[in-house]
Amino acid sequence: MCKHPAALGLLLLAVAALPSAEARAAGEGAAVAPLIETVTGAADPLVRAAAAERLGALDPAIEPVAEEVVPVLIEALAFDLDFPVRGRAAEALGHLGPLTAEVVPALTEALAWDTHLMVRWRAAEALERIGSRQPEAAETIAPDLITALQGDPYPGVRARAARALGGLGPASAPVLPALLAAFRSDSHAGVRWQAAAALESAAVHYRDAGATEVVGLLKGALAALERDPHPDIQRNAAGLRHAIQQLEAHKSDDVGH
Repeated sequence: MCKHPAALGLLLLAVAALPSAEARAAGEGAAVAPLIETVTGAADPLVRAAAAERLGALDPAIEPVAEEVVPVLIEALAFDLDFPVRGRAAEALGHLGPLTAEVVPALTEALAWDTHLMVRWRAAEALERIGSRQPEAAETIAPDLITALQGDPYPGVRARAARALGGLGPASAPVLPALLAAFRSDSHAGVRWQAAAALESAAVHYRDAGATEVVGLLKGALAALERDPHPDIQRNAAGLRHAIQQLEAHKSDDVGH
């Protein structure tokens, strides 16, 4: 922790004042090198974390992000001793996306093994962000999120993993059974509520993809949600029911043709 609050404030202001992506696009110059130097060399963890966050806001079309920035963020995620830095590095990688083959494995490693719950939480968030934009990445990401949903000791991480699974899209991994099992049996109410919401979100993704083969699984989930009297769960059940109806209509149209 910085022993000189005024100095820390000046450092944070200096990081925040580095040019934005819009300013760089207007030709005011790149800020990659100073940010990298700050992430790798600043003494105060809050300053390193702020710089990592700014690296995640870079525009890959303007900056040499894949070659210069991604390795720095992966190293910070894996080896920085302070959890705020590791957490911001995970968040930044999620914003930048899978620019290199190492990004998703680095995030799944953090989700599985980082010692701090907030880093694991941010890793799950980052994986959802990537998987929702890259369907091919979702196939790789889903099993690791399921593992976190089933086994992370902290309910907040399990809840975030459930939410992430609902946001991935129609991944082929056993997402629906895992979410239904969490809804039925997780010991924490927050995880069960997130699993119910994720089941609704997943149903919408499957509906949009016309994935009629999952109708039976979705009906099983609907039956479970309908037995829970909580108003939030009933709203999820209503959304799930609507998605099933639309999928069944789509299936009938396919049979008719």
